[in-house]
Amino acid sequence: MYLANPTTGITGLYRDLLLQLGIEPPFSKPRLVARIRSALDDLISNKHRAPVIVLDEAHLLTQPMFEQLRLLFSDKPALSEVEGMDSRSLATVVLVGHPDLHRTLHLTIHEAFNQRLAVRYHLGPLDLQETIGYVKHQAQVAGYKAGTLFTDDALQRIFEYTKGIPRRINQVCTTALMAGLIDQKSVLDESTVRKAIADIDHD
Repeated sequence: MYLANPTTGITGLYRDLLLQLGIEPPFSKPRLVARIRSALDDLISNKHRAPVIVLDEAHLLTQPMFEQLRLLFSDKPALSEVEGMDSRSLATVVLVGHPDLHRTLHLTIHEAFNQRLAVRYHLGPLDLQETIGYVKHQAQVAGYKAGTLFTDDALQRIFEYTKGIPRRINQVCTTALMAGLIDQKSVLDESTVRKAIADIDHD
């Protein structure tokens, strides 16, 4: 389940999550919480499925939202052969966000939430070869099956401008595709990329 917009507030996230689960959200917040927990428990206990919730733009979560999410997904303690007592989670939650998220989670006020994070990964900038591979892969995923889409010098310029940051690569490539369409080019060269960059910088 993919939740893209935490700026709707915790109630908005609860509603979005229920819609992802195929359930009509009730009106009141307590009933939203009860319905989510019941649905997740049903997935685990009866349908033998492991819920995974991807929460994008997680750096926009507020302090109260972190705490309410922690309480939402924690379940009552269950017996564990190894540790005696353990707490079962109702879902695996994947937080995706800007570097600000890392700093936020290390604040003392978020210690309880931070301690429950099992895996952390920071995606650094791509190098030149990774950038080239990334652009080619994105073109393939979009359904492009012809030959060369970006020339080597265009890819070099994309890397130099974006410094290997995927979000910026996407922005430059999308703008370059629009510029190439206007100029009726089937292969995008460095001049097209430079035009795209000029448009971006102008904005």
